[in-house]
Amino acid sequence: MSKKNNIGVYIQSIEAARIWEHVNRGSELQGEYKGYIPYSLELIKLRKEGLDEFAKRMTTIKEENSKVKRKLENKSITDLDSRTLKGIDKFYSDDVINIKFSSKVENINGVVKKINNKYKELISKKVAERDKRIELAGDDEQLVNGINKGHDDEITKMESKNESRIKRLKDIAELQSEVWNKSLTLAQLRDDLYEKGFTIKNYKGEDIHYIVYKRSSAKARTGECLFIRKELAESMVYWSRMGLTIPKDTKIDLAALSAYEALVTSSIESTIKIDPKNILLISDVESVFKQPVKNIIKVATTELISSKVIKNKKVTTFKQDGIKLFSVEEEGTITNSLWDGQGMLESSYFTGDYEGKGMILTRQHFFKSCLFNTHIQKFMKDTYKDDYQTATILDMIGNPMMVKDVHCIVTPSSLKIFKFSDLVGGDKQMYKDWKKLVSSKEENCQFGICKSESKTKLGSLDGIPLQQTSYQMINSLPLNRHNTEQLSKFEVKYINDLKNDDENFVKHLEHNATLTNANKMMADLYRHNPDIAKTEFFNNFKINEISEYVKHIKKGKLRIAGDYCVLVGNPYEMLLHSVKPFEEHNLESYTLHKNEVYTKLFDDGVDLAGFRNPHTSSNNLLFTINKHNDLIDTYFNFTNNIVAINAIEYPIQDILSGCDYDSDTALFTNEKIIVDVARDNKAKVCLNGVEATSNTYELTDLNRSKVDKAIASDVIGRIVNVGQAAQSIMYDTKNKKIMKNMEEVVEIISVASTIAIDLAKKSYKIDIVKELNRLDSIVKDNLKLKKVKGEASKTTEQKSYPMFMSSKKSRSYYKTAMDYIYGIFTVSDKQIKNELEEEFEIKINRGKELKTDEIIDIWDLVMKCDENGEIFEIKKANDKQEQEIIDAVNDYSFNVSAYHAQMSKSAEKEREQFAKAIVKESQELQKKMGKKTIKPVTIYAILYHAFCKESIEKNMIKVLNAVYLSSPNKFINIFMQKK
Repeated sequence: MSKKNNIGVYIQSIEAARIWEHVNRGSELQGEYKGYIPYSLELIKLRKEGLDEFAKRMTTIKEENSKVKRKLENKSITDLDSRTLKGIDKFYSDDVINIKFSSKVENINGVVKKINNKYKELISKKVAERDKRIELAGDDEQLVNGINKGHDDEITKMESKNESRIKRLKDIAELQSEVWNKSLTLAQLRDDLYEKGFTIKNYKGEDIHYIVYKRSSAKARTGECLFIRKELAESMVYWSRMGLTIPKDTKIDLAALSAYEALVTSSIESTIKIDPKNILLISDVESVFKQPVKNIIKVATTELISSKVIKNKKVTTFKQDGIKLFSVEEEGTITNSLWDGQGMLESSYFTGDYEGKGMILTRQHFFKSCLFNTHIQKFMKDTYKDDYQTATILDMIGNPMMVKDVHCIVTPSSLKIFKFSDLVGGDKQMYKDWKKLVSSKEENCQFGICKSESKTKLGSLDGIPLQQTSYQMINSLPLNRHNTEQLSKFEVKYINDLKNDDENFVKHLEHNATLTNANKMMADLYRHNPDIAKTEFFNNFKINEISEYVKHIKKGKLRIAGDYCVLVGNPYEMLLHSVKPFEEHNLESYTLHKNEVYTKLFDDGVDLAGFRNPHTSSNNLLFTINKHNDLIDTYFNFTNNIVAINAIEYPIQDILSGCDYDSDTALFTNEKIIVDVARDNKAKVCLNGVEATSNTYELTDLNRSKVDKAIASDVIGRIVNVGQAAQSIMYDTKNKKIMKNMEEVVEIISVASTIAIDLAKKSYKIDIVKELNRLDSIVKDNLKLKKVKGEASKTTEQKSYPMFMSSKKSRSYYKTAMDYIYGIFTVSDKQIKNELEEEFEIKINRGKELKTDEIIDIWDLVMKCDENGEIFEIKKANDKQEQEIIDAVNDYSFNVSAYHAQMSKSAEKEREQFAKAIVKESQELQKKMGKKTIKPVTIYAILYHAFCKESIEKNMIKVLNAVYLSSPNKFINIFMQKK
């Protein structure tokens, strides 16, 4: 079992509105290959079914004038030999397209309005540029007149061009009035494309018709969906749904079907063979108990319509105007599914790259399970002793199984097929069909491996690993200034050392060097000649690097002792249940009790605090005691980054934001300040009392559209922001009423975040967007008022958000942990003292500045001749090669920027894919540069243009790093060495 170096396929990602306009109005369609199908069971099947893939290859074309021209062309992989294919690490396909639904279709009036708005924005920029140039011109009247004339001439041309464009569009719209007078909302656009599909040309110029295919849970929240070439659709849909026949008039849970059929699209590292005949299916068990909670319930709200007196009686008429969420303190019923999403896998299966790992996250058809490294057979031998060879047990369906054949144990929470059992006549037949499918010649018992547990890469302190917090974690802690300073001490010292000690800074570069940055180049230059630290080139890089690091810290990314651990629920009890089913009314834990956990990361008996993302409030702060356990050590191969937890008679799942065990992780720390807060935490568990429904529909394209429209509401980011603002007000205010109101908002937000995440799989009888708007309004009404000077020096009051919420325009300091962090890591800010009315004792300092007489010109450190003493002559440099390098870096920079932009809008799971895509771009650039043989004189010329002529301003560091990547030693040796 080893990780395979298999790569995915890049696909087009296009706005639905652009597709519709292209098909119906003939507008140009420019699709960018920013979508991605990762290596997955899905991609393996697509390739078997004949996915048409191509690669971008540089070809040489001889023109009529005998000149040779190089051109990038799309070449089908069927036209490339095996040797060429081995050298390609980026493939593309037009057979599947990702469609985004974020822009509606405008009619001609809307299009013209958009064009004019863009034109006005451009004019404003030109005016600003002109004013800046006039300011620089000073009293030079002739120059000012020239600037004004040039500006006026340019505006006249732009105006003429804009008018011509609008006239041309209006003329076209008049001829095609039916399509140009039409506008479509996002809902109408989705209906149209889901029902009709669309036809566009592929890379070969062929007309391809696409129909709606599938979407993942993450894509569902952003409203995106995959469309597939019609010829591929039938076999791929049949395979995705395990051959299930769904009659037209049969109603099913469409949201669940869409979520579960997409499990095979998950990115995998490798595959593992697990024969279904060796899988024991056992029932799920719930621990149900009562305790005081904050129950978040929905309440119908009413509006007074009329109040009249009829026959001496007052008659009042109301109408329901919506549903709101309320927090009610009461004795609540807590229900924990003990093994939700987890399974056990015999330890002998953990081989190759996974030897010594404690878990693997796996995928198959309608199957998603985190399989933990378990000595199943040892447990069976210890349990059955002399009867081991002949003993049998029944699975939950009633099928007998020899205990010696049990290699894997799972529950229906991992195997999602039973929701559709009615389609085949019941659970028994459904399970039989699934096992037959997975055992078939085509599937060959192969399960995809998505990942295993990982440990921090952020270093360690006193033998304990370091992991970083998030701003949600920090801001949920009711910390005063002093405690926040103590929590920040490590990072404050680290940053001050970076600023004042070049050796520490270079070690930082070496530790954080990746393919995507220039850290290694800069560190190697310093090791080659420490005098480079006295150049403005190095100093500016250092200032920018430290500035970016400080920005990172100000987002709440403090390093603390601890690490993320994969959660496994009552593992020993799951083993016991496999041989003797638990009685739900008489559950007992044989290992951990109440808030005890067990991780090898910390010593026995240590108090710990735990956070799980999404973390929204102190209601989600976990206090635990680490309790080592011999039974768990005997039967499980757990690593430091796995933690066994107890959910029997303890509300750990609701504390940890509705966690389950399908590879969910939590950050555990023994940081005293945080542990003390967790131990004294009085915030009650928040329960989701909002009824969830599984709406059923007939399987039609319009119904699929209806379900996806209801789900497409990516509000998680907004939910978190509203919660953080409410929490800041709650900790800052002294007004008890405001404090109580904000506390309720925070409690509702805690549950709203789990509802938003679950929307891809189930429906709730609450309009989450409307409820979020209501909560947001309550928060805004209680924000601090900040005095702002306006026009004519008039002072007005403006509502202001906490300082750490950097996206907000108006901000003030609140007495909340994240704003203390913001102040600690801000060198100088008068606003801190005025608004917090206190001064920091621990904070970052100004860095040392280079004195004028110490500065060395970087060019003085560049060798002027080669190792043989021959003087470099720039005219001998390869200018064409230099330009190729610059062009390659500019293309790389453009692509990486595009991925970063998409990452900022994506869900966490998708961000991982974009991060991999960025690494892939870096690997491609390194590979491209590695193929180049750059002579020292050309490197010299590039340095001359960068440092002396300053003609390589754009992406200068990246260009130099690209040259460095081509031949590190050759690049470094162009600089003088200091021993």
